[in-house]
Formats: sequence, C-alpha cells, structure tokens
Amino acid sequence: ESGLGSVSLDVNVGLVHRIGHEDLAPRDSRMWAVSFGGPLRGPVGWGAELYGFPHTSGAAGDESVVATLFGPTMKIRGWLVVDAAVIVPITGPQPNALYAGGVYNIGRLAP
Repeated sequence: ESGLGSVSLDVNVGLVHRIGHEDLAPRDSRMWAVSFGGPLRGPVGWGAELYGFPHTSGAAGDESVVATLFGPTMKIRGWLVVDAAVIVPITGPQPNALYAGGVYNIGRLAP
C-alpha cells in the first residue's frame, strides 16, 4: 500500500551525455519530473506533472526550465491510453502549450 490510494506517483530523472567533436552543443543535458495521475469516472482519468530541465552551458546552451502540465486521460483498452494536457511555464523559456498523445503497452506484444 503506497498510501496514495488510487493515485499513482511517477518520479523520473534523466541524463543525456553527447559524444562528438562539435564544441558548440552542451555535452550534458538533464531533466527531472514528478507526476501524479488517477481515475475520475469510468475510463476517464487525470494527470498532472511538475518538470524541469536545468540550464546547459556552451554556445548552444539553454536556460533552465520549470513547468507544470495537467489534463485528462482516457483508457481506450487496457493496453492503450490517450491523453491531452495544458503546459504552463513557471520559469524559463518554456512557452504555454497544448499537447495530445497516447501510451501503448508494448508488453502486450509478447505472449
């Protein structure tokens, strides 16, 4: 028992290390995200996330970004979920945005 009931929690951190001879692009880029989701009614649910990209250095470096997103989800099948969200920047050059997407459970491909 997670203590969150029917709400799920997902915490992610990531690092990309670039190898190459071009000195303009940053060698390292990082990200972090904390997201929550849960059911609303029937196949309809919700998701919310707080995420960030720390600044990168170099001639092609970027400012840090912190933003949040929230929106509905809908389970089409047990292995297919579609979602949409509004992205709202908190700091940095992240623009306001809308997105729509989907998640397909590739584990379903294996017998």
